Amino acid sequence: MRAGLRALLTNNKNIDVVAEAANLSELTKSMDLVDVLVVMDGSIANPDLANFLEELEEPPALMIVGDQFESLVSLIELPLRAWGILSLEASEDELTSAVAALNQGLITGDPLLITPLLSGNTNRALEDKDLVVEDLTAREMEVLELLSEGLANKQIAYELEISEHTVKFHVSSIYNKLGATNRTEAVTLGARLGIIVL
Repeated sequence: MRAGLRALLTNNKNIDVVAEAANLSELTKSMDLVDVLVVMDGSIANPDLANFLEELEEPPALMIVGDQFESLVSLIELPLRAWGILSLEASEDELTSAVAALNQGLITGDPLLITPLLSGNTNRALEDKDLVVEDLTAREMEVLELLSEGLANKQIAYELEISEHTVKFHVSSIYNKLGATNRTEAVTLGARLGIIVL
């Protein structure tokens, strides 16, 4: 994974990869050259990363690449000049653009991962998959499944033989329980949590 990430970054002529390491102790000598530190989520324990960054005179910008919510919650507490989050499915363009933005001191990343942190809504949906599955009613599960198929409210109403108004109510409830703001987010979260299969 690390080799693939390095290959993506070195493809961009505006990015110089100055160091690569399997652990933080290998990075110590190179940190004065690092403007943006890219970390694969889960590869370094959060307390270790926090301690490492706190010992630096000028902490770099930090890019976390991964989907583990535990790492994201503690991210905003680190002494950083900028931070960003991308999922493991991020494209080369997304990755290089994010690194460039971080280098300029901007917070950047996947809206689905970054929005809960900026809003302070560290939704329990991302922390406890089983709780979310229990929270969604059987009807809401059906509606979410049909949303994932791209059906409009009117089509969902027809499929489930309920009113369009009732569909809107269920969709609103799904957004609230998953911490989503639109259909795409709801479907993506549902898939990530294993509630639906795309």
